[in-house]
Amino acid sequence: MDALKKTDISIPFYFRYVDDIIMTVPSSEIDKVLTNFNTWHPKLQFTMEVDGNRINVLDLTIIINEKRMLEFNWFHKPTFSGRYLNYLSTHPSSQKKGVIMGMLDSSITFKSEIS
Repeated sequence: MDALKKTDISIPFYFRYVDDIIMTVPSSEIDKVLTNFNTWHPKLQFTMEVDGNRINVLDLTIIINEKRMLEFNWFHKPTFSGRYLNYLSTHPSSQKKGVIMGMLDSSITFKSEIS
């Protein structure tokens, strides 16, 4: 990304998935990096979350514990209802199978990443 190249500081960790970005930045440079990203294109406006020892990204909460080790937990937005497709609904079976496979895939990927 051009905005990242224009940043004249070392960013040791950067990961982007569709419209979510997680990166580590020295705390003294956070505003500078956010301003740099927000001036990249007039139709794009970035926001940031700074929450001490934890951050929510995609469907994970990443926590830095007191031993400076990473812990992972599931994350759901406050609007998450916990409801999925009813198997007896009239949705196509491919969508029903897709929900199950997506949940299995997330579970397996999550477990393998923390093992």
